[in-house]
Amino acid sequence: MVTFTTAMDALQFGSEVQRSLLMSPWPDSLLEDALCKVTYDKEGMLIWRGLRVRMGMHVGEPQVDVDLETLRADYFGTVVNTAARVEGIAQGGQVCISGELLQLASEEDSKGILPSIVVIKDMGLTRLRGVTDPMPLYSVVPRDLSNREFPPVKQLTCDRCKMELYCPKCDAIRNVNTNKKKQTRIKEDHSGKSRANSFQSMISRQQSAMLTPNSARKLASRSGRLINKDDDLEIQEL
Repeated sequence: MVTFTTAMDALQFGSEVQRSLLMSPWPDSLLEDALCKVTYDKEGMLIWRGLRVRMGMHVGEPQVDVDLETLRADYFGTVVNTAARVEGIAQGGQVCISGELLQLASEEDSKGILPSIVVIKDMGLTRLRGVTDPMPLYSVVPRDLSNREFPPVKQLTCDRCKMELYCPKCDAIRNVNTNKKKQTRIKEDHSGKSRANSFQSMISRQQSAMLTPNSARKLASRSGRLINKDDDLEIQEL
């Protein structure tokens, strides 16, 4: 994790890292891999070579804890978690940023140099796991690598209605169904039938156990069931 004092510094850093990775001295064995091989675009420009590193950026004031031994800062909290979720959306070789960071960078770019450095593509409103509201995300690539292509974002959806990840209506239905199941289990736990079945299972699992008839009746009575002589229980007398 890296922190910056300005949003422009963050975007310039991400752009330079993506360029530097192309020129890194990767071993030939690595470049033979399908995802690391040398690739040119239609114009003959180098766009892929070596490892594809994804990056995610967000802006905010995180919580900071300083290690007294190393004197290095450790950042944590909601802002850091959100940045990690944004990074998780990005593909290898892609820099993904939040709408808040883009807005701040635009305000800082008084000279208007941002369009000459990077190409920014709107990824739309995207739901991130652990983040309540959908966030506008943007794909950022260096201008000389603008022909890199990435698959569309796989939107997280509600497993019931397939519309949203956090669907209030479906969440309410799930909560009601969950409560009903809990209440059913509680009723079964307090019913004589459930206890009798539990006792029967206990006896069947312990077929080799040596119990006297009196001991078996005592054990059954604790489970809420009386044993008759006709009960089909495997009990061996001592």
